[in-house]
This record gives sequence, C-alpha cells and structure tokens, in this order.
Amino acid sequence: MRRKKSKQQFKEDEPKESQKNNRYLNLMGAFGSSSRKNFDYDLLVVGAGSAGLTAAKFGADLGARVLLIERRQVLGGDCTWYGCVPSKALIAAGHAAAARMGARAEKMLGKRKDLEQQVVGSDVAKHVDQVRHSVYALETPEILRSEHGVETVFGEAIFTSKNIVKVNEIKYSYWKLIICTGSKPLVPDIYKNVPYDTNETIFENPPVSGARLAVIGAGPIGCELAQACAKLGAEVSVLVGSRGLLPKERAEAREIITRAFIDDNIKILEPPKGSRSLAKTATYESNIFQLQTFHGSILEFDRLLIAVGRKSVIPPTLFSDEAFGATILDAKSGGIIVNKFLSFAANAYAAGDCIANVPQFTHVAGQQGYIAARNALLPGNDDATATLDILRMPRVTYTDPEVGSVGIADVETAVKVLNVPIEQIEIISYKTSHNDRALCEREDPDAFVELVLLILSNGKTARILGGTVIGSRAGELLCEIALIAQNKLSTLQVAKSLHPYPTHAFVLQVMCADDAYRRFFHFSFFGKRFRAKFLSISSASKKNKHEIVSSTSPSSKVVDK
Repeated sequence: MRRKKSKQQFKEDEPKESQKNNRYLNLMGAFGSSSRKNFDYDLLVVGAGSAGLTAAKFGADLGARVLLIERRQVLGGDCTWYGCVPSKALIAAGHAAAARMGARAEKMLGKRKDLEQQVVGSDVAKHVDQVRHSVYALETPEILRSEHGVETVFGEAIFTSKNIVKVNEIKYSYWKLIICTGSKPLVPDIYKNVPYDTNETIFENPPVSGARLAVIGAGPIGCELAQACAKLGAEVSVLVGSRGLLPKERAEAREIITRAFIDDNIKILEPPKGSRSLAKTATYESNIFQLQTFHGSILEFDRLLIAVGRKSVIPPTLFSDEAFGATILDAKSGGIIVNKFLSFAANAYAAGDCIANVPQFTHVAGQQGYIAARNALLPGNDDATATLDILRMPRVTYTDPEVGSVGIADVETAVKVLNVPIEQIEIISYKTSHNDRALCEREDPDAFVELVLLILSNGKTARILGGTVIGSRAGELLCEIALIAQNKLSTLQVAKSLHPYPTHAFVLQVMCADDAYRRFFHFSFFGKRFRAKFLSISSASKKNKHEIVSSTSPSSKVVDK
C-alpha cells in the first residue's frame, strides 16, 4: 500500500526558491497585497554596490521576486572596484614597502641599504587587481542567483513609467523600487581640460617610485591615497584647503597626521590667506602638469589626483514626466531627498550615496539597503534616522596612524545635542604609548584614545557617548566603542568585561577601570567611607613608621633605663 506524503515531505521536495516565494506570497496575502501578482517582479533594485546588493539579497531571502540592474558589467559598485577594497589593497602594499625600508623598520632592524629597492607600479597594480577579483568572486551574478534567487541584468535603467523599466530594449514591470546608484567624484572646473586621475582610474597604474604626484583635496580619500603612494616611493604633494589635512577631524588628530605626512616626506601645500584653494589654473603639455598658484608660482607634476568630494548619481529618466515627475533632488549634493523611512515616492525608496546629505560610507549604504528593502516589502516601517545622522556613524580614515571617531566625540557637541550643562560632560584620554602592545610595535608616541562621558547620579556613574582613536588599530578599537555607545554602557560595565592582554583594545578596559574606581571612591557612599577609613589607617601607619624611624636613626639618643 502506497503511503501519502506528509506536508513536511512535500515542503522538502519543493525547490528552495519556490519555498521562499510561497512564504512571501502567504505573508503579503495576509496583509492584502495581492496587487503584486500583476508585476514581473516584486522588487526592482537599481545599482549593485553595497546598498543594492544588501537590498537585493535581503528581499530575495524574504522570498520576493527581485531584479537587480547594474549599468557596469560587474557587480560590487565603487566599494569593490574603485573605493574601499582597492584603496586598502594599495595601503597594504604601502605598508609592506614602508616596513621594508621605512622609519619604523629602521627602528627595529637598523638601516640596511640592501632593502632599499624601488617599487614597480605594475606589481602593485597586479596585487590590487587580484584583491578586487577575490572579493568579486563572492558576489557574482551566479552566486546571487544560486544562493539568494536574485535575477541580474546589466545595462542602463530607463524608466518609462512608475512601474516599468527598460534595459537593453527589454521591458520589466515591478511593484516596489529601490534606487542605489551611488556617487561619482567631483571635479573642479579648472581641472576638466587636463587628463586627471580620480579614485576610478588611479588603481590601474598607481604612482610609485619616481613619480611626482599632486593630490587635490585633503579629505579621507586624498589623504589615504597620498600616503599610500608616498610609502610606495612617489614624490607626493597635497594641495590642502584653509584647515589643512582631514579638515573635519579634531585639531589634535590633524596635528598628528600632519607630522606623520612630514615624516613620510609628503609636501603639504597651503592656499594663501582668504583663498579656498592653492591652484589658479591647470595645464598639461609634454606629459607634465603645470599648476599656476595664487602665490604666483608654477608647480610641475607627472600625475594629478582629484579627491575633493563626491556627487550623487541619479538615473536620468527617474524623474521624467513618464516616471516620477517632479524632481526631488537636493540642489547642493544632487542627491534624492527621502523621508526617515528612506522613501521618496509611493512604493519608491533610495539607499546609499544617491541620497541627499547622507554620510557616504559603505557600512551606512549597506544598512540603508537593508532598511529600504524591509520597508518596501514588509508591513510597518523601520526608522532610518540613525543612518542619516553623522553623530551616530563610526568613521575611520586609514592613514598611518589611522583616525577614527564614533558617536558624540567632543564636549561642545555633547552639550548641544543632549541639552545638558557642561559640568555633566567629561573626557578621559589615554596615550597608546602607555599600552604594552603599542610599545612593542613602535606605535606613534602621540597616538591616543579619548572617550566622552555623560556623568549621572551625582557623579557615581559615567555613560560612554562616543570617542576618538588615533593609532595603528584605530578602526578595530572603534568597533568596540561603537557597541558601547549604542548600548549606553557605563565605564564600570566596560571595566568588568575582561579584555585579553596584550592587545590594543586592552587600553579600553584600563581607561574604564580607572574611571570607575575613581567614581566609587569619590562619589559613592560606601566608597567615601572606605576611602576615609583607609586614609586614616594609612595616615596612622605613616605616623607610627615615622616615629620608629626617628627613634632608631643614628642622630637620635638612646636612653637605657
């Protein structure tokens, strides 16, 4: 007799993609979303960078039918091909070269002329390209389809209505839309007629030994690439603005990075007073760039890297009359204006660098991609305010030393944002040169960790609001500080968390323990009583010791009775 299959057995026999889709169909049916059946896809994602990949994978994992469109012929966006990944690969090559022949190696190994050999640009480019393709191997169209069920199409997205997009002359209808088209480098007008480099071209032929490189812009991108190329042997000059290197960072951080650049033989060229830039005109002739400055001098370089900022990229037909109509773009950044749920129109969302005035970080874009997909496909809405607020964002510039901050990182901001008296805000600081691991690795003696504290319960408790880290492992330490600040932990709670020794992060437990013990002894009832009793005992002990020493000293008189 043939036995009937159970519901579970039928479910196991069903393809995974079909299981997911049925799950989503059932969920949406429960909330009255049967209209989705009228479209080819439940979700259209345009742009396959950090935001787009996250949105597409999350949507498909819910069981939605997802189409991902990318105008380039590869997935991954700026991060994989022109940003985070290749820049960190270039920085790693720079560190390797510096370790072989730099000042830190000289301190550890002594000066050895046999190690001072020139770096070959093609070798560095090959290393960078291998790293990029290693990362891309984890996010190919085949991987997206087999592991998540995402369909991918390469080409320009042309919107012919609010629910129809055309790619390569083929039309696709969709229910919900997420725009994740990222950003592109800004180029000042005076450089538009010369063959400049940006982060989109520099990695194909990195400037190394013998090259004279001018970097226009002193933000994170400019500083990272300038120092990496200098460590690879290029003669680097950075044309800065009125606030010098990393203008958005703390003064102490800027000073340390400036000294590090000088140690790496990087020239820092400042504009004249009252001017925002140094260069007045730019020309290119016989493979030489000539920059005429406002000082009246002429500067010559072999390569010119533009890193002055970025501008949002928006599909040209998105706000046509046939599609979403009235343009809702920010005049300054060119980005899409969204609400706190990342929506710019009914059933339409945006995530990542294409949003107006958003912190342009890969981790922010990824988080927004998830929130946009969740809000587009599931009932209710997640508030994305935290991803739009620079005060809550961890950020790291991967110079040597690294510069990172997260949360509220200074007293003035804390007083303004929290609306508390200045007396309620304290800063504790610790030089990492006092950390044993940092000493072993010849860390910059001026590197430091700084935490901003909110004082509660009449001084008995200190909650960590955020902080700043300067050092070779700033990015790694910042991860823990971000977790601490987000969960509103106190210095006592962090002090009780055992950290392994010797690590760079051990400094956080030491700092918090020092602060927590101080508060216990000075502000708690039992601590004050214990301290008073301990001090009285200690004082009496010192007095007795002094009397004993006095009575037995050579100058004292001993009377025998």
